[in-house]
Amino acid sequence: MNNVIFNDMDESIGYYKDLAKGYKELIEDAVKREDYEEAQELIEQVQDIDEYKDYEGLLVLSMNNGMGFTCKKYKEK
Repeated sequence: MNNVIFNDMDESIGYYKDLAKGYKELIEDAVKREDYEEAQELIEQVQDIDEYKDYEGLLVLSMNNGMGFTCKKYKEK
């Protein structure tokens, strides 16, 4: 994914438009490989991201150490 930062906490940080574009590319690739289970998981994740389509700030995507996907607004530490 272009313009997306991947950190050592297994998080992805980026703007909605870049994250959504990257997910669409990943979904297309999974469908081409006929990996429909992965495509479905990615679709569910991009649906969570779509809740922020009008938000202009950075978003943080996390798999929460295998405990489930979350998308939230970036907060400086």
